Amino acid sequence: MTTPAIHPAIERVMVAVDGSQGSQRAAAFAAELAELHQVPLRVVHVFPVIHFDAQGALGISAEALAEVRKQSGQEAFAAVESAIAQCHQPIERSALMGDVAETLIDVLGDDPTTLMVMGRRGQSGLKALLLGSVSDKVVRHTRSPVTLVN
Repeated sequence: MTTPAIHPAIERVMVAVDGSQGSQRAAAFAAELAELHQVPLRVVHVFPVIHFDAQGALGISAEALAEVRKQSGQEAFAAVESAIAQCHQPIERSALMGDVAETLIDVLGDDPTTLMVMGRRGQSGLKALLLGSVSDKVVRHTRSPVTLVN
């Protein structure tokens, strides 16, 4: 009788990027993991908008908001390009918008075959208390495996 695997095989690696040095390190590590497991790499940038009525809150048009999101994604992807350049697996880039942690959790779903890689950024104690940590929220609210990179 065979025992079921405790950890299902990794079928894809996903990395959250924001252009920071932490996300560059996370992207490099995620690219290495994608190569090691011979699986696709998904690079995700979430433009942080807390309210769904972002247009009204920011006083800009839907087109202008879409352009800001696109530009933010391009900058985040450019910042990690050299970190993922050695990955020969298929690479998908997604630029999304919303609450960063909630959006990442939604994208992950409860898929145990997607390994999420995220950078950790140091926040002041007060800021972390008031805002919470994106990585902490993702770890607490998904069943997907998550690797945090310092």
